[in-house]
Amino acid sequence: MTTHRATVDQQEHTQGVRVLPLAGHTGAEITGVDLAGPLDDAVAALIRRVLLRWKVMFFRGSAWTTPAR
Repeated sequence: MTTHRATVDQQEHTQGVRVLPLAGHTGAEITGVDLAGPLDDAVAALIRRVLLRWKVMFFRGSAWTTPAR
């Protein structure tokens, strides 16, 4: 994937979470969020905004685990 140059200035940050748009109209990479635990309101709101704007999200470097059985 390539980063569309016009979207680089549209990066968002909150509490160590970073959003980088990946294309002109669809897709954003999110780093710095731990999906294994509860999210605070600011991070949850950021994720909602990213989903509504970019439609596809890629979570890089997040801890995603399944519950122990």
